[in-house]
Amino acid sequence: MTDAFEIPMLDTAEGHLLVNRLLEAAVDAALLVDRQMRILYLTEGFSALTGQSRDDYMGHSAGELKLDTCAPIQAVLDSGVRRMGVTMQIGGQLLLTNIIPVKWKNEVTGAVVMVLFRSMAVLKRAI
Repeated sequence: MTDAFEIPMLDTAEGHLLVNRLLEAAVDAALLVDRQMRILYLTEGFSALTGQSRDDYMGHSAGELKLDTCAPIQAVLDSGVRRMGVTMQIGGQLLLTNIIPVKWKNEVTGAVVMVLFRSMAVLKRAI
């Protein structure tokens, strides 16, 4: 498991396309924010959780999403340390997430929020 993602080309169109494809393929729902918590990308799955089009959020603050709090995301941005197994309420649902810092040249430039289970009920049944 990685402590951070090193993404050197995030400021290029090709870099954005690559990250978008990776997030869509790798997890059920994910959100990518920059250091100022502006939304750089969110997957269709994350958009479905909020009930709004992802185009409505692109470039806006993560605080505009239907999250109970942005404090865990801010903590990762401030510390550069990943947080695993964080419960967050998104769109009225309690979800299990991992929040991983994005770094470039050892500097935190953003964070990825990955939803592990869309429903805590599914997780409870699995345990």
